[in-house]
Amino acid sequence: MSTRTRNVSVQVLPLTDDALPVVDRAIRVIQDSGVRYEVGPLETTLEGEDLDELLEVAKAAHRACFESDVENVVTVIKIADSVHGTTMDGKTGKYRGGDSGRGAGGGNSSGSGGAGGSAGSGDGDAS
Repeated sequence: MSTRTRNVSVQVLPLTDDALPVVDRAIRVIQDSGVRYEVGPLETTLEGEDLDELLEVAKAAHRACFESDVENVVTVIKIADSVHGTTMDGKTGKYRGGDSGRGAGGGNSSGSGGAGGSAGSGDGDAS
């Protein structure tokens, strides 16, 4: 296993009229996994050195949707990798905070609670 840091983003899209509780269940699986993560308005990004572990967490989030009796789920997974490593902070750190607050991403990178933006935002797009 390489020791460089990687990012995996996962977006679960439960095909149901009430997607938000299903998305919340998927995010809980990610929270409980212990990996570093950040919830965004459209997807949740995971961070770690073990790509297989990150992909297993993404798969677990996908599978959790079916525990809500949803019949169909589309899950989009993205992998960001570099021979030098890649981090969430390196990609978005310069956009956080600031004087006006616009663009402040907030978010929980520790993996211990909720984070920036609501999961799914109620419009069918889900983290």
